[in-house]
Amino acid sequence: MGDAQEYTGKTYSFWELLDRHCIRIPEIQRDYVQGRDDLQATLARNEMLDDIREHLEHRETMPPMNLNFIYGEVDERRDGETDANCYPLDGQQRLTTLYVLHWLAFVHYLGAKAANGEDVKSSTALNAHAKRFGKFSYMTRPTSTDFFDVLSDSERIAEVVKWLSSRGASEKLSDYLKNKNWFRPDFDFDPTIQSVLVVLDKLDGMRFLTDPKIWESLIGEDCPIVFEWLDIRNVGNGDDLYIKMNARGRQLSDFENLKAELEGLAQQVLDEDAYWSFVEKFDQRWLDYFWNLDTADGTHGRERYDVRFMNLLNWYLWNQWAVRIPETSITTSYTGAKGVDLSDTRYRELAVYDMGCSIGDADTLHRLALLLDAITETDSQTPVLTKDVQQIVNEVSYINATKVTADKRMMLEAAVAYLAGMKKTGCTPSDKSWRSWIRVFRHLSGAATVWGGYDTLGLYANAVKAVEQCAGHADDLTAYLGDFHEVPGFNPTEQMREEQLKAKLRTVDARDWNVRLDRAESIPYFEGKIGFLLDFVGISSESTSEEMHNQDTLECFDNYVSLFEILYPDPLNTERLVELRKALLTKGDFSARMKSVRSYLVRSYLVDSGEYARNIGWRNLLRKPSHDDNHNGLLTWLPMVLDDVLNRLGGEPPTPGNVDQQLHDIVEEGRSHWDDTRTDVQGKLLVEHPELWDRKYFGEFWQYRLNYDGICYLPNRRNRVLSGLNYDLDMCLIERMLKENAPSLDVDLLRIKGTVEGGVKMLFVCNGRKAIAVARSYETRSSDGRPAIVIYTSEQPVASVDAAKELDDGLWTAVNVCDDTDGAVGIITMMMAQ
Repeated sequence: MGDAQEYTGKTYSFWELLDRHCIRIPEIQRDYVQGRDDLQATLARNEMLDDIREHLEHRETMPPMNLNFIYGEVDERRDGETDANCYPLDGQQRLTTLYVLHWLAFVHYLGAKAANGEDVKSSTALNAHAKRFGKFSYMTRPTSTDFFDVLSDSERIAEVVKWLSSRGASEKLSDYLKNKNWFRPDFDFDPTIQSVLVVLDKLDGMRFLTDPKIWESLIGEDCPIVFEWLDIRNVGNGDDLYIKMNARGRQLSDFENLKAELEGLAQQVLDEDAYWSFVEKFDQRWLDYFWNLDTADGTHGRERYDVRFMNLLNWYLWNQWAVRIPETSITTSYTGAKGVDLSDTRYRELAVYDMGCSIGDADTLHRLALLLDAITETDSQTPVLTKDVQQIVNEVSYINATKVTADKRMMLEAAVAYLAGMKKTGCTPSDKSWRSWIRVFRHLSGAATVWGGYDTLGLYANAVKAVEQCAGHADDLTAYLGDFHEVPGFNPTEQMREEQLKAKLRTVDARDWNVRLDRAESIPYFEGKIGFLLDFVGISSESTSEEMHNQDTLECFDNYVSLFEILYPDPLNTERLVELRKALLTKGDFSARMKSVRSYLVRSYLVDSGEYARNIGWRNLLRKPSHDDNHNGLLTWLPMVLDDVLNRLGGEPPTPGNVDQQLHDIVEEGRSHWDDTRTDVQGKLLVEHPELWDRKYFGEFWQYRLNYDGICYLPNRRNRVLSGLNYDLDMCLIERMLKENAPSLDVDLLRIKGTVEGGVKMLFVCNGRKAIAVARSYETRSSDGRPAIVIYTSEQPVASVDAAKELDDGLWTAVNVCDDTDGAVGIITMMMAQ
């Protein structure tokens, strides 16, 4: 289907097509649905009939109403046949509505003749026109076939004309037909017949068909209602088109309703040539693209291409709303959209997208055409652009619209703005300018996604406006940003400043910086956010050209990038990052505050997991400039560790093996020369005992809380995050050491609830005969001033840890007080061996 050529149809009126062919609605087609009483069908019916009335009543001043393409297949005319049969595959609903319209207009025309004293039954027009009406037939059900045969019968038409002259004001045409003896009981159960009756009543109630000149205009050469008839024998693979059209052969889909509205808008705001080009592409080339999506197994389905096209249109239109909404109407709340679910892709009129502004203009259609032309482009001169835009469209048209993130929608905006900007400035799209363009907005959008830049519709709309501001410079965005023009809209704002600085570096000397920046930005973990690297080597927006080209600076940048490629490969090496954390701890406390707790950076695989990842991930803590003291630790100690590794390598190129060795050496040296004046008392333990980095103790976010008493508390093993007091770090270490040194002992680590001022017991040990409990004592302090570790023994035999935990406090006796964990483990092991 994708290889099919595009053909312009032959313009016909309904009466002309019926003159040339017998119209047979094939069995495979659906019922006539425009008379259904659901909201979707009612809206579609009312809109179409209102348009018909307007064009008929103003036929002398308005251009013809064009119902777009109607596809069908025409049989070869056989010997002895007057007319060939044509089988509509797409357009059956419109053709049936036209039949009902013409039939009722003819009835009223004859009624006017009868009122003037003419004998309708003997009229040549009745028999001739009734015969032509008889060329329209439904083959979907026997009842439908019979019903249309009866309606087209000249005697039945004459009966209706007679009834019109005497009917009461409140009598409905459908009631009259249902009361006729030819209206069989099984007609009541045919959906097509019921829909025809509804449309007949609707048209009859509109009264405009009582003008006999309307019938004359409908069958005349200048009919005000036409369509483009396309015989599919002239369009590529007819079987494929047949399947596609009948995949839509059910109740009008949400996509079809919105498509019809867009085509109606195109007829109003585009010139004739542009309108026909828009309609032809919509029905053929653009539709084919979605038709062929996700069809590796060779199957096609409406739930695939109809829904995907609808989802794209939905997000595209909301983006156009964001482009046009006045800035005075944008706040950080969901202004104007309260209660509107943007991801609801059920059919809604275009007017729904007009909150505070109008998107119903030619520019909306032109930009949509640019986008759809780009993804269906066969010219290979811009393969990168074509492939990237196709990927963007494929992602934003995902079947489940609720899964389409703001980041994906922003990439759609970036693609449309680029194409529109190049068109407006008279520039030809190129892979080079596209790469520069999309690189910047991927970085900006990635940062906004992680750090709350899209948390509200207002923020999102502001970011859209920033993209639009740059559209006029799409041909060379690097030069524009390199001049540090004010481009507000994206949050966090420092990411735009970083992009401007990188653009300046690329502009000042592409030879020195282009390759370097591309290499640094290609480290997947940071998603292009490398401002900290520039800061580490002393490059800022105030740097002179001489400083930017300083060879020592360039060499230092290269070395740092080499290290970061090893430290943050894809996928990440968790063990190496733990070693990096330990090396950082030998330099100082790099932990970050998250509310009332602190963290040694979120676990790497959770980098995009909500608020915690946003605040305590590596990328956030390396943000520059810093607005929070919590950031200063990592920004201070990380360059020191990097320089230490490079100095130890002594000019040897970094490799995973030698970097791992140098990190290990830094940790060993730092442990042996620990600064005991440091206040982060847990730091030394975490360096000396890497087993404490286990998820069992630290949870998924490596969090801790230093209480007022200096005790370091860790998450409970069942919790991902720290709540309450939970585990005592020293007790975790004692448990670990006991299990390693005395595996036969039963050891149970307890979560702490409330406070420990009363000597709450935190650890129980049992060997099947006697038990030991470990607690903290505020009455006795260790040498560093913290509550001492107190060891209790039970005064009665205890068979298990669970039994020990049930003993009353009065049954325990304090037997030892320790300053450190090593001493506690030694005492417990010795006592249990006695």
